[in-house]
Amino acid sequence: MRVAIVALALLAAAGATADERVATVDEATARLLPEACRDALPLVVKSNEVLLDDDDAKFCTGLPDPAVRDDCRRKVGAEKHARPAGPIEVEGVRDAPEAGREWPGRDRVGHFKQIEALLPIEKAGRRSRKSLTFLCFDSRRAGGVESCTFPASHWFWSNLTLPDRFAAAPRGVCGGDRVLTFTEYLREAPPSPESLWAIRFLSRAEAEAWATGDPERIKHRGIWNADQEYAKFFLVGSLAWWRGTQPETPREDYAFAVRLPALSLDRVLELERRGEAYLDIFENGEAIELTLIGRDAVADAVSQRPEILEDVSGPGATGPALRPFRPDK
Repeated sequence: MRVAIVALALLAAAGATADERVATVDEATARLLPEACRDALPLVVKSNEVLLDDDDAKFCTGLPDPAVRDDCRRKVGAEKHARPAGPIEVEGVRDAPEAGREWPGRDRVGHFKQIEALLPIEKAGRRSRKSLTFLCFDSRRAGGVESCTFPASHWFWSNLTLPDRFAAAPRGVCGGDRVLTFTEYLREAPPSPESLWAIRFLSRAEAEAWATGDPERIKHRGIWNADQEYAKFFLVGSLAWWRGTQPETPREDYAFAVRLPALSLDRVLELERRGEAYLDIFENGEAIELTLIGRDAVADAVSQRPEILEDVSGPGATGPALRPFRPDK
């Protein structure tokens, strides 16, 4: 395959800045990238700039003097997030048939494309290159079919060691210029209520904490939320987290669950606008994730009287067998 730098595609909107560009690394990739998806990428990046970050050390590579390198890291760390510093470099485009499989309202979406890109970013005058993933898809609405592009695996847009990961709901672009969160997207054509449930698999100790209804007991520091003890992650309408990543082996730390049986998009949007919760595309797009960020969001979940469940399926099961969990005390 002949590799070539394809001509930069300028954003169609008037007044685009020098960094609002998209480049593809070869002609074959360019042919796989639908025009509507390509044109949406700069606005998606611009709308999610608060999420852009990387490890401080990556901005300070190539500085042999330890003192200079440490000073660089301090200056980089003092800035809250990075800024785009060049064109979006599209490296790969592929069909994503698994995407949308467990979405609420999945009957209105299709033709998914997963887009892998690199974006030069800058902090304190130093640069790094950030890997970004986008999901572009067709969405049916009353006026016809439009193209939507959202961040996928959006938490990797940020520096995972910083609380900024939880600072803002990821935003997408539909119809070329309509910027909206995924919660707002779902509310435009609300899915059936029975599809709007959310579940989180957890340990017995966590299940007992949820059973108390006390947010201070539920608070827990884990691998993914060391700096945000109230942060909790639920999958919407999906059992993909059943027993974690090893469904063939019972796991004590995933043998229980807390389920929100009737998720209200209006309530999620209210929390989202207060910086307490949001919906986002989970990993490569198979499911939707609900992230609770702070104490208020956990308290709101408790007020919905969630179901506390125990998985009694046993070894070799192909799916969970959930029954109400009643703690000993």
